[in-house]
Amino acid sequence: MADKKYRVLVYGTLVKNGRNNKAYMPDDAVLIHKQAITKNALYSMKQFESETTKGAYTPGVRSGGKYRIEGEVWEVSAVGLLSLHGLEDYDSKRDKSENNYNFEQVKLDNGELVHIYIINPNRQAVEEPHDLIHLDESKNIQSWHEYKLTP
Repeated sequence: MADKKYRVLVYGTLVKNGRNNKAYMPDDAVLIHKQAITKNALYSMKQFESETTKGAYTPGVRSGGKYRIEGEVWEVSAVGLLSLHGLEDYDSKRDKSENNYNFEQVKLDNGELVHIYIINPNRQAVEEPHDLIHLDESKNIQSWHEYKLTP
């Protein structure tokens, strides 16, 4: 029996060359789309203190915003998905309010349905530094740029 595959929109430290990609992206993961954007403007991207790297920041996407989110789509196996769930502190058996992030479906602008990690709305965002979240006002898109700042 073949292992089920999941397509996941990642938008922060899990993107290719992101600081958590090598440690948490499964070895069998395949980059499907280098650039993918959510179809609907239903989200907002905020930044939070990193739980894996002291002194660093990490993005989180919240529902209920007014922006589309840009990231990459990776295809991972069900077994590989456990590594991503571990990083994001997601457990399908817990109540949503107990997870750090929740694993939800989202439609991309190309019509494809993929999964995305949506941060718990109770988690407190930080305001600085502002230059890590990029807003393209002409397209109403938010994206995370830390991974583009380092080689």
